[in-house]
Amino acid sequence: KTFMNILNSLPENNELNLVIEEITLQEQINFIRDILSSKKIFYLTEIISNNSKIYVINLFLAILELIRIQEIDYNQTKNFSDIMISRLN
Repeated sequence: KTFMNILNSLPENNELNLVIEEITLQEQINFIRDILSSKKIFYLTEIISNNSKIYVINLFLAILELIRIQEIDYNQTKNFSDIMISRLN
């Protein structure tokens, strides 16, 4: 639900401003690792800031992958609240 709320809050693309965007999962994983190299935690909404839906979807997939390989953890204090991402070590 939180992820859907984030996606719904992003601006809509239309045929006049549609741009092909290539963002790899590995780039997003590296982006998250870079953030967590300088601070132990961050909130998901801090790094989204009006990016495209493709960007946000890849970011979310990168977070899921990093959780799967036990590199990061997440916490959400209540339903639909911001998601806190933290590094594990």
